[in-house]
Amino acid sequence: MSLYLLIGTVYMGLMLGFGTCLAFFVGFFAIALFLFFVVKMRIKATRELMSCKDHRISLLKNVLQNISYIKMRGWEMFYSIRVFRLREKELGKLWK
Repeated sequence: MSLYLLIGTVYMGLMLGFGTCLAFFVGFFAIALFLFFVVKMRIKATRELMSCKDHRISLLKNVLQNISYIKMRGWEMFYSIRVFRLREKELGKLWK
């Protein structure tokens, strides 16, 4: 594979000039470095978003499993506020 890259680079240098070839590779690696950091930030944001979703879904699962007890005690508003707060936090991470 590296032999093909070397031959292609030499051929491109002969056809276009070695200055152009050097400028191409400098630009290519600069863009690759920039994209590396962009993807790294995106992965971090996605992990934070998934963490917020996990908390909200676990609370909803708990509410659905104990719905009769929550209704008997009159805690619907308390749990709906908790779910909405977690949803707002999740949306904040989504728009970040």
